Amino acid sequence: MVLGGGSLGSVIASRDGFATFLPLRNFSNLTSGSIQGIWVGGEEIYVVGTKSLVLKRKPGDWSLIKVSETNQDLGDLSAVWSPGDRIIYVAGTKGLWSFSEADPTANWQSSFGDPVRAISGLTASGGGKFAYALGEHKVFFHDNAKPWDKFAELPPEFQPTALWAMDAENVIVVGKNGRICECQRNQTPSCHNAETSRDLFAVFGVMGANRNAVVYAVGQQGTILKRQRVGRWVPIASLIDKDLFAVWGSDPDHFIAVGAERTVAIRSPEVGFRQGPPGVVQRRR
Repeated sequence: MVLGGGSLGSVIASRDGFATFLPLRNFSNLTSGSIQGIWVGGEEIYVVGTKSLVLKRKPGDWSLIKVSETNQDLGDLSAVWSPGDRIIYVAGTKGLWSFSEADPTANWQSSFGDPVRAISGLTASGGGKFAYALGEHKVFFHDNAKPWDKFAELPPEFQPTALWAMDAENVIVVGKNGRICECQRNQTPSCHNAETSRDLFAVFGVMGANRNAVVYAVGQQGTILKRQRVGRWVPIASLIDKDLFAVWGSDPDHFIAVGAERTVAIRSPEVGFRQGPPGVVQRRR
């Protein structure tokens, strides 16, 4: 599971219980931009960034290669997701785009032009694949071959930053000033302030895809929140004061968050929180 990237051409990955910084070989030859989004599915890894950057992991090692040579202007990209079958969705300042690696000479196809901040996808128990895209004031929904459509309208004063799809009918959106909206399809979102006024930058759920799933949100100045039930979020003390930009967990008690100044925060019931130095950090199980 890859968690985050940066302008210096490195990513932070959690693999077999370890968190490590991995250099992207030949990154400077591919772009002068920065990595802003990463998606991992099995052995597939895609990264996106500024200046229409879309790269994928070269089979067999950690080097990255370009996905397409079309040189289209996709804008600055911040999110990527793949449902499999070599299909990729990327999103950013110029909306959401799709591409099929089955035809590398084809152009990227624009799904819609509204700016998109994040994408979250899931595979249902029956095999159906769903994707959600976070716009400035809307959540969009995509069901397999169906076109993208509006899932929920967010309050105009809400400033969203990230989303997590719990299942096909429930999505959590976090934003600035500690604001969180829990959305259901075509219903008015349930929005509330968590027990913080700090901005939230990422959200991730564990232990089942349903409305009562355990969900973590991280953000400004080391903020970490845990969702205990619908509408109930509690802060977790961490003694970390750096901004956290991404979070991933394997179960309700084990998770990793990464952030500014190469911060790696690792939590487990055995040792509580540890803030790892740059390099390799083991996450105890």
